[in-house]
Amino acid sequence: YGFVLNDAMADFAADADSVNAVKSGSEPLSSMSPTIILNEDGSPFLVIGTPGGSRIVSLLTQVISNVIDYDLSIEDAIKQPRIYDKPDTGLVLEDTVDSSLIPKLSSMGHMVSVYEGEPKHFGSVQAVMYKKDGTMVGGADERRDGKALGY
Repeated sequence: YGFVLNDAMADFAADADSVNAVKSGSEPLSSMSPTIILNEDGSPFLVIGTPGGSRIVSLLTQVISNVIDYDLSIEDAIKQPRIYDKPDTGLVLEDTVDSSLIPKLSSMGHMVSVYEGEPKHFGSVQAVMYKKDGTMVGGADERRDGKALGY
């Protein structure tokens, strides 16, 4: 018998004693978070997702907050600079984050670094927002080669 398991095998831990070890019937821990947000009446409001490994949850949370808490359009919410908390090095800021935040965050006790590598490191959020009039608005992250198209 041969089984194709897919590329998520890398999400398992090599340590046999880990709760995330490869064993029969187990699934690897994952940060995959395809998300559907509903209006109070149960109709769809926002469908959103991104690649990004352990950064996925914080990337999606920031974009969702930009839409819900700051009333940004989906495109503007996706374009905003991003931050994530890396356990071993502290807060990692996208190089487009306002640099005046660094001393403020440091004074609060955070270790802070600025990531100056590839923009795709901060995900590639793709989303569809459903407006009250029934129209759908797509948002695509320019950090990778995303595009919003409709028909």
